[in-house]
Amino acid sequence: MVIRKAHIYRLRRLTDAAKRRMMRWAGCVRKVWNKALHLQYDALEKTGKIISYAKLNKMLTAWKKEQEFSFLNDCYSQSLQSTLLNLKQAWENFFNPELDAGRPKPKKKHRSRTSFHVPQHFEVNQNNSRIFLPKLGWFKYFNSRIFDGVPKNVTVSEKCGEWYVSIQVEIEIKDEDVKPHPSNQVVAMDLGVTKLAAFSDGTFVAPESVFRKSERKLARAQRTLARKTKFSNNWRKAKLKVAKIYNKIKNIRNDFHYKLTTRICNNHAIVIVENLNVKSMTASAAGTLEEPGTNVKAKSGLNKSILDRALGEIIRQCDYK
Repeated sequence: MVIRKAHIYRLRRLTDAAKRRMMRWAGCVRKVWNKALHLQYDALEKTGKIISYAKLNKMLTAWKKEQEFSFLNDCYSQSLQSTLLNLKQAWENFFNPELDAGRPKPKKKHRSRTSFHVPQHFEVNQNNSRIFLPKLGWFKYFNSRIFDGVPKNVTVSEKCGEWYVSIQVEIEIKDEDVKPHPSNQVVAMDLGVTKLAAFSDGTFVAPESVFRKSERKLARAQRTLARKTKFSNNWRKAKLKVAKIYNKIKNIRNDFHYKLTTRICNNHAIVIVENLNVKSMTASAAGTLEEPGTNVKAKSGLNKSILDRALGEIIRQCDYK
């Protein structure tokens, strides 16, 4: 069996010039997506069909020759082509009734993910913790773990002022590599708010209320952001501060959940869990004007605690592990 697995690393010692160029590349990718999507919207309205990937690829070559879009030549051409491939896949998902996917939407500068894709012509030197990106050069990264397999593609993305590389590798798993589970124990797990996970053997795990601990700090940062003039330099600084708080909350929660689910799956061969519907559990109790709800404030606090526990994420991680 051949599988693909992604490993994410944070780039280090990036110069301001390198950050600006990466940001421009991400802007070029976003521009190509929005322009191609706008043309497909018009074609769909007039003819009932979207423009094919092959035709868009030819149009992309013509755009680069125009004075208005000459800046696209600074970007790696295959990154732009990958954007058109992603757009093609988004339309295929939209037209597939089994997937129930939404219609492709334009990407906004301050609300969409800042990233670009490098499908080939890159190099990874794990011994020296370096990666080469075409037209950008060599970059150092924090080599937190060594990966096996053949690197197939790289995605460069920005989050909270830091840049990351996601290296997707192809791994071949042979039959002799697949071994039986070392344990034969069966356990039932009940998830909740007071006790995050209670097991049938009598043990339980206390919750890590990450959001609750950072709630006051986050509220102060959000109030500061609300007082800034939108899109000003101070507004961008305040917005980055809010994003860093959210990112820290997410990282602490993920670290706690990954360690918990790894321990559960390593020590038990079968884990029985309830079929939780978190969306219904966290529904608002406000009601309507004709029939207002009761205990709205208490239910709102309960909803916040349920979402802070991320119960569905625990089940999802146990499922794939």
